[in-house]
Amino acid sequence: GEMLRSLSTALSSLVSRASAPSAGAFSAVKQSSLVLSRCSSVFTRNLYDSDRLWIGVTGAPGQKKKRSRGKRRVTRPRIDLNRGQQLGVNTQGLVIPVLQGRLTDSKGLLKRPEPGQFDMEKYNERILEMRNKQGKKRGRLKQPPLLRGWSGGQMGGQRIEPPQPVLDYAFDGFESRIVEFRMVSHMTATFGRYPSFSVMVVTGNRRGLGGYAVSKSPNRQAALRKANSRAGQRLEFFDLRDGGRTLWHPGYAKHLATSVVALPKEPGYGLRCHRLIKEVCRVIGIEDLYAKVEGSVNYKAIMRAFFRILRQQESFQHLADRERLHVVEFVGDRPRVLASPSDGQVRGADSGSEDASDDVDSDGAERLRDLATYYMGGRLLQLKRRSPPAYLKGPGQTKRRRERAKFRNQLAAFRERCMLTDLRPEVAQPPPKYQPGMLGLRQSFYVGKEAESAAA
Repeated sequence: GEMLRSLSTALSSLVSRASAPSAGAFSAVKQSSLVLSRCSSVFTRNLYDSDRLWIGVTGAPGQKKKRSRGKRRVTRPRIDLNRGQQLGVNTQGLVIPVLQGRLTDSKGLLKRPEPGQFDMEKYNERILEMRNKQGKKRGRLKQPPLLRGWSGGQMGGQRIEPPQPVLDYAFDGFESRIVEFRMVSHMTATFGRYPSFSVMVVTGNRRGLGGYAVSKSPNRQAALRKANSRAGQRLEFFDLRDGGRTLWHPGYAKHLATSVVALPKEPGYGLRCHRLIKEVCRVIGIEDLYAKVEGSVNYKAIMRAFFRILRQQESFQHLADRERLHVVEFVGDRPRVLASPSDGQVRGADSGSEDASDDVDSDGAERLRDLATYYMGGRLLQLKRRSPPAYLKGPGQTKRRRERAKFRNQLAAFRERCMLTDLRPEVAQPPPKYQPGMLGLRQSFYVGKEAESAAA
């Protein structure tokens, strides 16, 4: 209100002085007469407003552009001509103090700035620079290699800030990762196709604590913020082996059409699994793991199945107390006891126990239970065969195998002849031609003949 009153007072004073100009008020203005006039044209009658004028430069908007025929010209973005301009500064270098702040001096309403106070050239250059930047299309923001996602500029796999604090708890030491980022839409009766963003974020502190959440929002940043905050509110703790290095035992879980199998590994093995499972293991703190995904590769199904495997993990001591059996690890042929029942009572040790028959086969031998078979419900992991090297399929290797094919049975035949020679020396025959794997036999054979000739 005070600014508007000051502005109205200044304008009324300016009009009164324009009708009776004085040398004191316009001492800095060039010698010219001030004439009040009202400029009117077709552009001031709301016939050609700024939106219609910009259509002539940028082209027809969205749907009209698609319906137009013929060659479509290259459209240009709309430029905001007011951006960068300073209020109260004229293109001729005149400054109006009333538009730059409070009116404290009523003597000079229109004056030139003092030398060195306002650089008009830099001011105009800055305006042109900002307008040129608006005219250029925005490219993708290049991120450092360590902050990029799984592929190119996609959001999947990127690291984001930890969740926002909840009450007095701050998520210090947490790390959040985007594991899925999609654009989805649904049809409504009023708005038609309603687009939105679907984001899945996993967070953890690298010490066994982790959680994930899925969120949707029409705004990208809002979807990321909601998913990150919900993941921080759905944390779970997983007690894993060796301080969280790997799993206690093999695990299997299935969600809808997705099956996930996870196996614990020795130190230094690394993470050899699906990229989504890798991100989950990194935020939780798992270092060595092998996992295989079968069936559908839906990310939500993989996430739920893997978290179910983590919830099923139990220590060897808990397993021994629950089953009342020893948990033994075989290193070669030597057994090593990992855990035993806390109360010392082992099931099946006493022949008079009720459930002794559960651990003894029909022939009386003690039954051995494998942890993989026990936790996977009798399922076996079908490992993929290692494919041969690519160079074995080349033309040179193919030709060489074709040449060696006619000698493929000579080694077996030669061994049979050697056996017959030992039994019946009169049927001795010379050795076959050289082929790989027969060098030692040929040398021993010739050494024996030379020794016989030398003795003779």
